[in-house]
Amino acid sequence: MQINVQFEDSTDQTIQSVFASPQDPKVWANLGLVDTSDALWETYYNAQSVTVQQYLLAPT
Repeated sequence: MQINVQFEDSTDQTIQSVFASPQDPKVWANLGLVDTSDALWETYYNAQSVTVQQYLLAPT
């Protein structure tokens, strides 16, 4: 499954935030999609507290 994310910068190496739906690229910079199997997603997910993790898709 793919997840709408915002990367920290244009290198697309670090996920900064996650969105429930696609966002307007004219308003938000560095948008992209990652799969739940992507290592970047796993890193982002694991950096969140257990309280936040319950609302995110678990890495696969």
